Amino acid sequence: MSTSYSESISQIYRIRERAKNWTSGSIFITVTVASSKNNNLPLEIDLTETIGHNKRVPIADQRGDRNCYWLQSHINENSEEFRRKCINPLFASACWRAGFLIHAQYESKHKCIRFECNRSQHHSEERESQYFKNRERYVRDPSKPPVPRVWRKSSRPILGKEERWFLPLQQSGSRNHCGHIKEPPEHLRIQCHLAPTNEVQISSDALKAQVPISATSSLFHERTGMSLESHQLRYLQQKNLKKDL
Repeated sequence: MSTSYSESISQIYRIRERAKNWTSGSIFITVTVASSKNNNLPLEIDLTETIGHNKRVPIADQRGDRNCYWLQSHINENSEEFRRKCINPLFASACWRAGFLIHAQYESKHKCIRFECNRSQHHSEERESQYFKNRERYVRDPSKPPVPRVWRKSSRPILGKEERWFLPLQQSGSRNHCGHIKEPPEHLRIQCHLAPTNEVQISSDALKAQVPISATSSLFHERTGMSLESHQLRYLQQKNLKKDL
């Protein structure tokens, strides 16, 4: 039985829409996570196994190897520049390999970094309906003081009082994506400040040495598997020129 052109197009559209709702597979991160708090040997972990448990962050005096992954001991600063150059790229690269891009938001009150998919704010009627269905309802009684609401966020990694970044083994958050399809990593353009800092510096040095933008782009892709577009490299080139003035 043959189908019409419009039916075929409608079927393709439905397939694409279904593909926009998916669950993250394994997101592996290596080198930066220590085997234990007192053992700095690198350990490969799957980030998705830590997400979706609806758990709070372990309190300070109960943190240990049984409930935390510790970042290596040299990752122990908490300045804006250090987070941007040394922490955010680690998680951005891992998620890029898994087929999506993230952004980082530092929460000074809790001394933690919250990572979210760049498309996390996409509206989904089905998801919103399920959220409000499961949401606890608060009925205000005029004769009583208002009841404070408890807000849960996925916060990782976190800086403890001992000035050591860590990941809870179990935390809140969601593995589900909505509103965009899973992309092959080579189709995703990562932002310069989320790319590996040392590789961006190598590209910047190449441009400073008058290496053409096309060759610098190929060099970056060969070394990282990631792609920087010409306008990103041109921006690095302009930054070098301003420094030389």
